[in-house]
Amino acid sequence: MKKWPLFLGGCAAAAWAGASCYAFYKVARRYDHNSVEEETDDKPEDQKRMGEALKRAASWLEDKQLEDVEITSMDGLSLKGHLLRCPEETDRVVLAVHGYTGDWRDLTIFAPFYYDHGWNVLFVNDRGHGESEGNFVGFGSQDRKDVLGWIQFLISRFGPSVQILLHGWSMGGAIVLLAGAEKELPPQVKGIVADCSYTSALEQFESVCRKKASVPPDILLRGADLSAALMAGYRLRDCAPIDSVDQINIPVLFVHGSGDEFVPCYMTDRLYHACKSPEKKILTVKGAGHCMSYLEGKQEFQQALEELMETACR
Repeated sequence: MKKWPLFLGGCAAAAWAGASCYAFYKVARRYDHNSVEEETDDKPEDQKRMGEALKRAASWLEDKQLEDVEITSMDGLSLKGHLLRCPEETDRVVLAVHGYTGDWRDLTIFAPFYYDHGWNVLFVNDRGHGESEGNFVGFGSQDRKDVLGWIQFLISRFGPSVQILLHGWSMGGAIVLLAGAEKELPPQVKGIVADCSYTSALEQFESVCRKKASVPPDILLRGADLSAALMAGYRLRDCAPIDSVDQINIPVLFVHGSGDEFVPCYMTDRLYHACKSPEKKILTVKGAGHCMSYLEGKQEFQQALEELMETACR
């Protein structure tokens, strides 16, 4: 009879490990996604509006020349990007980083604005997404080094006088914040735009789990963190901009929509207050959903970008 508790305990541990591994694999496996999709009537309104905006951006890009570019990550992955160059020579470049389950086209909605202001734009595919290699999504842990690789690519392409602005949204926002806190960040990086970033991957997982999972989040997350180490070579606990933004010393624009139901708006408030940059600003777009701030508050967003560009490159 004494063996039953051990047996049941073993079964519970096995179930916990299996559920945790499955949960991590389900959300972190590589994602090949076509951002510009046909619209259907049953899609949420925000998705329809974003789809329409992406189609307009794709149409705007049709007569522009995009250069396909590639680098190799520190762990040997082929990472792909697309470089939009202004017709007149300029040494200013925006490095645009998309979010979870997206691809390089997502931030093309900003392309006309940056292009008209004399900035080249490098749109990259995150590891584990689209054209870039990688079996798992990085959530920022490894991606921060990928961004440093792209920065070196831009320095070699445009020369040491290049001025670089990092712009990311959602997971991409977390990635550029993590990269901006790296000690190896080159001085050519002049500013950061972090749109609807999470404070940490674990906190974001917990937020989603509380809404959708039937298992207590803390139990599932401990297992998912260990699964990330075993399956993907990193810990979710390491994907935490909230722990490193105090190391950023260049201008930062934090943006979030108050109606974001995926990444809670309070996360950007916390990031803003934790950031020690002497030149930081926070823009909260009233009622905007996840990654919708530019569409909902374009005028105020563009004004904030113009102020950041002037501050960063003076």
